[in-house]
Amino acid sequence: MIKVIDNKDLKVHFIVDSSRGWFVNGAEITAPAVADFTFIRTASQKHDGLRGIEGMQFRTNNTGVPTGLEIAFKSEHAGKFANLYNSVDGKLVFVACAKLGADGKLFLPGVTEKGDYIAMLCEFSDLQGDMSNDGILNAVDASAILKDIVGLESGANPLMADFNGDGNVNAVDASSILKKIVGLI
Repeated sequence: MIKVIDNKDLKVHFIVDSSRGWFVNGAEITAPAVADFTFIRTASQKHDGLRGIEGMQFRTNNTGVPTGLEIAFKSEHAGKFANLYNSVDGKLVFVACAKLGADGKLFLPGVTEKGDYIAMLCEFSDLQGDMSNDGILNAVDASAILKDIVGLESGANPLMADFNGDGNVNAVDASSILKKIVGLI
């Protein structure tokens, strides 16, 4: 089936149930392989220190092909971010974030690795450097950091402003963001 999706560059949605599904875009497949779309709900990870409320915990196997994951939450969470973390050596590592639509659904691209995941629902993006709190790392964030450090305007998401992780929010963070978005780092 994956070979057909690849050969015809099809976009296919595999529905797990009414609240979850996998998307595969044949144009993104570089080497057709056996795909494993295992999705098991779990509830074993501690998430102290993460912002927001727990949305869902789950386990996946390595999908074998580029995939995206669609998850539906209650519509009362519309407009919030789902910050996705994967447990690596017992530590939760940020993977991606996406904003929930008006229907409570979201799409997380690039969820391909085997792991134990947790999606936290929050008003804020946990994307490092996302000072503008739009879920995207871009020049707007660099500008927001510079405006904040000179006192012109407070950033919307100051906890994520320390892009380089040195414990200080300064012009180096803004510069590092610009370098990252053009592929220099």
